[in-house]
Amino acid sequence: MKNIDINGSNNPVIKLIIFDLDGVLVDACEWHRIALNQSLREVCDHEISLSDHYEIFNGLPTRVKLRKLTEMGALLGEKHEETYRRKQELTIEIIEQEASERKEKVLLMQYLRERGCYIACYTNSIRKTATLMLGKTGVLGHLDYLLTNQDVESPKPHPEG
Repeated sequence: MKNIDINGSNNPVIKLIIFDLDGVLVDACEWHRIALNQSLREVCDHEISLSDHYEIFNGLPTRVKLRKLTEMGALLGEKHEETYRRKQELTIEIIEQEASERKEKVLLMQYLRERGCYIACYTNSIRKTATLMLGKTGVLGHLDYLLTNQDVESPKPHPEG
């Protein structure tokens, strides 16, 4: 693999750039919050407050959020799968409605690619929603690699990914 210099000097150092998805390549944090709260309302008549979302839950995989809700006494363990499935259905509906091309992200990817950088994305989203978001925003085709929470034993912030 050749060394990459995106700064124009003669000391190339960057070979690979890894982006997060939610909040970096796509502003989808709110989509996840809305979908989870809707599924929680439908399954157990509970909703995560905005402050709890940002202080406790934001950025975590859905299954981790559900475990935390059970620990807090807000969701029965036997309701995890139903809540999880419904949250994923709602997330896809929201992505289909809300996601659109992110020209500035596409231009950034083109800029990096022209300089020989390899580009990856590592996300706590599942592969289906990550692929859909990245595709609808025009970014997917510029990635060399996509790693999701389904590809690792321990999702972020664990260093495995």
